[in-house]
Amino acid sequence: VLAPEIIHNISTTEFNDIRDAQVKTRNENWNKLFQTQGFPKFQNEMRQNFIKNIGDFPERTPLNAKLTRVHQNDSYEIFNLLYESMPGHYVTANLYQPIPSGNNKIPVILKLIGHSTPGKNSKNSLSFGDHLARQGYAVLIMDSLGQGERIYVNQGNGSRTPTSNHYAMGSPCVLLGQNIAKYFVWDAIRAIDFIIDQPQLDANKIIVTGESGGGTVTSYVAALDTRVAGAASCSAMGSDVHGSGGHDCEQQLANCYSGCFDAMGRTAMVAPRPYVILGEYGSEEGLKRNYEMVDQAKMAFRFFGKENNLEYYPTKEPHGYGPGHRKIFYTWLSKYFPANNNFAMNESKPLFNDTDALRVTKNWQVYFTRELRDRKTLHALNDTTFEKIQKGFSVFYQNNNKEKIRQTLLSALQINPSEATAL
Repeated sequence: VLAPEIIHNISTTEFNDIRDAQVKTRNENWNKLFQTQGFPKFQNEMRQNFIKNIGDFPERTPLNAKLTRVHQNDSYEIFNLLYESMPGHYVTANLYQPIPSGNNKIPVILKLIGHSTPGKNSKNSLSFGDHLARQGYAVLIMDSLGQGERIYVNQGNGSRTPTSNHYAMGSPCVLLGQNIAKYFVWDAIRAIDFIIDQPQLDANKIIVTGESGGGTVTSYVAALDTRVAGAASCSAMGSDVHGSGGHDCEQQLANCYSGCFDAMGRTAMVAPRPYVILGEYGSEEGLKRNYEMVDQAKMAFRFFGKENNLEYYPTKEPHGYGPGHRKIFYTWLSKYFPANNNFAMNESKPLFNDTDALRVTKNWQVYFTRELRDRKTLHALNDTTFEKIQKGFSVFYQNNNKEKIRQTLLSALQINPSEATAL
């Protein structure tokens, strides 16, 4: 009998060998792409690989967007927003919008939060929205699954509430051949649909940003939705070729190296649009690897003649979108997407400070409120997906496809058929 730690070491070594082989093959093919001018076609293939890996997106259905409350001061309004990214799949958000003046359309920032239990209702999110709205930007801050008003397990008790929620909701997705990242991305894509539907907002200036886990999801959204004009990932998106990746379900992407949608691949998918990666680093070796990742991704930006559109700012700031990181973002934002000529880098005291008033639902919980009786949990959506898969399996088995099943299993397990007579 092998001790658990020995089994862990064996499996870790095996997975590392698979990772290293995938990275080696990917890098060899990567360099060839720019010699043959085949990158644009491959860039689209990368996006399709990514979507296939996390699970195909559902069809677009009516958002049924509702404003549940409006707050106003002399500089901007805050709209408490509820929309359905899928039928019964509710997303809570706040839209900070400058008081319109003239006919100029307003550039928009879609803010994806990190692993924060209060979500969009945190003081940090409020300060972010307040400052940028006063500089002429609309800011849409949405709750991610398992955060803010979309907490499903443990009622927000404990410091690791988002992670607990992401595990509880994400693990069943893996059993269905999907990844919970599919829903993170789709919620954001539908937020962009909402933005585009607003006549006062500039559909050509949609910028996505987020910190920590939100910075990682920012890279997903910017890579897959070309309507995004620019993106900024904070405290996220370092080199992952020597690490185990993020430890939440939405950050564990199977075959991301062979499919070229690891951190480097996602960065390259954003090309040639402006993209900034900013954040702290843990060691000089880690910093070196980050620069190597950025240099490799820059080949994609260089292909389009936009090498300078990819920027990297390593810092010793605390993790997250603190004041130091926000200043870097503000500088980048005013450079590529200026809303006016008088951008104030230093933040003032927020004009609005009631975080509780930013709640969209009556009891602050989408999954436990009587006002949304048609709500669907992720588990319910998974049940629907399973039923579809089950029907397909029934037909498959009825057609006596035992040999095809055998070949599929052997391929997935990377076993040579000649060595698997017992199967």
